[in-house]
Amino acid sequence: MGFMRDLTIVFLTTNKLPIEWARYHKESVMEAIGDTKVISLSCKPIDFGTNIIQTEKITKSNIFYQMLRGVKIVDTEFFAIVEDDTLYPKDHFELRPPVDKFAYNQNRWSLYTWDPVYNLKNYIRTNATLIAPTQLALESLEERFKKYPHNMKDIPKEMSGELGYFEKELGVTLRKTVELKSDNSVVQIDHDYFTVFDDRKESVERRHRKSLGKIKANVIPIWGSAEEIVKKFK
Repeated sequence: MGFMRDLTIVFLTTNKLPIEWARYHKESVMEAIGDTKVISLSCKPIDFGTNIIQTEKITKSNIFYQMLRGVKIVDTEFFAIVEDDTLYPKDHFELRPPVDKFAYNQNRWSLYTWDPVYNLKNYIRTNATLIAPTQLALESLEERFKKYPHNMKDIPKEMSGELGYFEKELGVTLRKTVELKSDNSVVQIDHDYFTVFDDRKESVERRHRKSLGKIKANVIPIWGSAEEIVKKFK
């Protein structure tokens, strides 16, 4: 598979997911990206591209701080975020925004491990599907953390969100987004291995009551059976 010379993968993980899933996920990503450069940020050492170890406390704000650490060493015009609980088709990584906008792939199924059926919701953005101009992201993230020095003045979690959407709340420079759509679907897994949010019993029970999207499927192209995907989380 070819090398996407204008793109770097920035992979984010806290190493909390099951080993079988992590192995499957890495193989799936490598198949999709070929020889494309990878920068990985993890809590434990991993053999995936250029690996950077994160020692900061795990918060929602920390996700974006780790992005900043990765983006600082990206040397390509664009980068794509890859998260450890999301599956990506090859054509996702072929999407490119204008150099003044952040792109989010709209073709995304959700899959709950406690209710294994693919479902579509009307969410147009998630950090897991970000493809961005490197310079634009670097400027945006540096401005965030100049105003909110990490682990000293964390960004409030309700304001710590996707690039291009929370600038007004943060009081930083407004930046634009564009919604793109790959032919094949990204699949984002909802599971019980969260490291950022509350994992108390009542919180888990509340999460399990989340409604499914109106459009559902048991099997979809590329990824196959929802039940078989969920089995890899055991």
